[in-house]
Amino acid sequence: MKNQIELTSSEISGLINGDRCCFQKVYEAYKDRVYYYALKLTRSDDLAEEITQDVFVKLWSNRSKIDLAYSFSSFVFRVTHNHAINILKRNTYEKVVKERITKSSIVYTNDTEDKVIYKEYSNLMDRAIDLLPPKRKYIFNLSRTKGVSHDEIASEMGISKNTVKSQLVKATKSIRSYLVVHADLAF
Repeated sequence: MKNQIELTSSEISGLINGDRCCFQKVYEAYKDRVYYYALKLTRSDDLAEEITQDVFVKLWSNRSKIDLAYSFSSFVFRVTHNHAINILKRNTYEKVVKERITKSSIVYTNDTEDKVIYKEYSNLMDRAIDLLPPKRKYIFNLSRTKGVSHDEIASEMGISKNTVKSQLVKATKSIRSYLVVHADLAF
């Protein structure tokens, strides 16, 4: 991410004191970095967008808890990390509960089992990505894992932005198909 905006301590102090202009500057400085970090953690555009919005709502709501003695950037990314993990846990839990309700009338929770299921799903996702053709896998990993923009990928690989988009759509469809076929076998 080029052209990162650097914040002054007075802008961060302004945020803490409720200055909406300072909040806007914080948002502009961190929105892309928070989004790409969330994308790296979740591998989902939708979740990354949701997390980004939630992080800035949390920053505004909890601005009085920001301590200028510590790194503001570390604080922002810790909030992002914790929220992403909570979202992933919630989504995993909701998926498990839905499956249990449809398979059985008795619903119970087991944290160990949930962790195992999450690990299995992650492994299944990794296997689906590994099965992609090499160039498609490379494009997918650059975009979804490392948060590289379509323009940057196109430039690096000497292909058009539309080709990048097309390859990402094909990768997503292939991964989704693999998961549909193999998810029941894994669980």
